[in-house]
Amino acid sequence: MDEWLSQRDKFLENVRNNPGGIQWRELEPFLRAMGFQIRKRKHFVVFHPLLETQLPIPFDRPLKATYVRRLLNMIKDLEGHE
Repeated sequence: MDEWLSQRDKFLENVRNNPGGIQWRELEPFLRAMGFQIRKRKHFVVFHPLLETQLPIPFDRPLKATYVRRLLNMIKDLEGHE
């Protein structure tokens, strides 16, 4: 458990420091491990059962920093619920 928290914190710090440099393929498994669910439609829709917020993310490559920042805010909100 402590190893997961350490890896999570390190990953989040890297993402915060460079939100425009993250790829969806790196972010998706991390989000799923945190309990987020992802629907694939014309775009990705990211949500968590404990949060009211849903975030649609276009399939654009690379992932735009504005969406990464919004995901970071959702993670912060989730940590407030736990």
